[in-house]
Amino acid sequence: LIIAGFDGYFKKINPALSKLLGYSKEELLSRQFTDFIHTEDIHQTKTIISKALRGEVIYDFEIRCRKKNGEIVWITWTTTPKLSEGLLYAVGKDITERKSIELEILEANDQLKTAQDIAKIGYWIREINSDITQWSSKVYEIYEQDPKTFVPTTENIKKLFHPEDRPYLDEDLSRHFPSDGYHDFEHRILIDGKKEKWVFQRIKLKRDSKGNPILIDGVIQDITLPKTREIQLKISNERFEMAMKATNEMIWDWDIQNDYVTRSQGYESIFGFKFDDISSVQSFWLQNIYKDDSKAVTISLNEALDNPETKQWHKEYRFVKANGDIAFIADRGHIIRNEKGQAIRMIGAVLDVTESRKLLKEITIQNHALKEIAWTQSHVVRAPLSRLLGFISLIELNLFDNEDEYFTIMNGIKTSAEELDEIVKNIVAKTNTLK
Repeated sequence: LIIAGFDGYFKKINPALSKLLGYSKEELLSRQFTDFIHTEDIHQTKTIISKALRGEVIYDFEIRCRKKNGEIVWITWTTTPKLSEGLLYAVGKDITERKSIELEILEANDQLKTAQDIAKIGYWIREINSDITQWSSKVYEIYEQDPKTFVPTTENIKKLFHPEDRPYLDEDLSRHFPSDGYHDFEHRILIDGKKEKWVFQRIKLKRDSKGNPILIDGVIQDITLPKTREIQLKISNERFEMAMKATNEMIWDWDIQNDYVTRSQGYESIFGFKFDDISSVQSFWLQNIYKDDSKAVTISLNEALDNPETKQWHKEYRFVKANGDIAFIADRGHIIRNEKGQAIRMIGAVLDVTESRKLLKEITIQNHALKEIAWTQSHVVRAPLSRLLGFISLIELNLFDNEDEYFTIMNGIKTSAEELDEIVKNIVAKTNTLK
């Protein structure tokens, strides 16, 4: 309890104020009362006092005061002026504990609102016998409706649901709820009949003491962004799986730090190994490389991993399949590194090129044979053909003196023709080999 003068000094105080603030009676009476008020509340205090000086009674005026030890206390004052006496009569109450709780609640509410804004979560509640649902401001925001014009009746809410998801509202929801439990579901909503959004709802049915449903409440969250990504990822995975079934490649993902590899189904279909076989690169894959290629592959791989500038690796080598067959493979991978440039992960694909290597070998043999045929046609054939042409010219010019020369020419023609025939047979034989 206090009596203060219009001059700003306490005139009388009771022991409770001295005990609360920690000052002696003499200290409180010797200084203006504004000296004990928190600096941020002085201006507001002077405004209130000016009203009291005009004769107004001030009720429940809350200010912060400084204790002698520096602590802050909240006091609510009710002040009655006596203008004729030039005095203010006031009673104060310590509300520090209550104020602390209020501030904590306000802070918690602010944090909750911030969390709801970040998570895009709203709250709603509806009594079983009512057709109107009470929405929080966030629910209106999620549905993109104006709280001044939109009435959340069951019919109006149903119109906002995607047509394929409206049966959710036609069902008897009470049969979906476990006792004292929640019911979760996802559905789509349509804004202006065009814009589609995904929401998650968690709702709870509350019952009276007899077990009868009395109200239903829940939270709603806008999950459009993560749901869209989930759908896109699902489509992407499905496409990837279909692509993997259609290709003769084996996709692999190597956790370098733990030396563990995840491989696609090509691991079994191409190489014959089971998925539960050892998946280590160092102790399994490298040991199954054909012995003549193993060292070169190991050196090439380690050089790529050790060079911080290297992002891609490629190597062709032979690999021993589960049945012992030798496969020619083209192996390539993309190296993922940490901020220090150390290789931590590698993703790549192995292509079985055995058939193409066989074809390449056959093509090489064929090319060699074709070169031989071409050389035969351009060199070997020319000799007997030139002799034939020469003998024919002698006959045409009648350049022989007797029968012996004539028979010699005819014998030369026969020999050249037989030689040419043999050459043609060899060319045909080689051509058949190519086929």
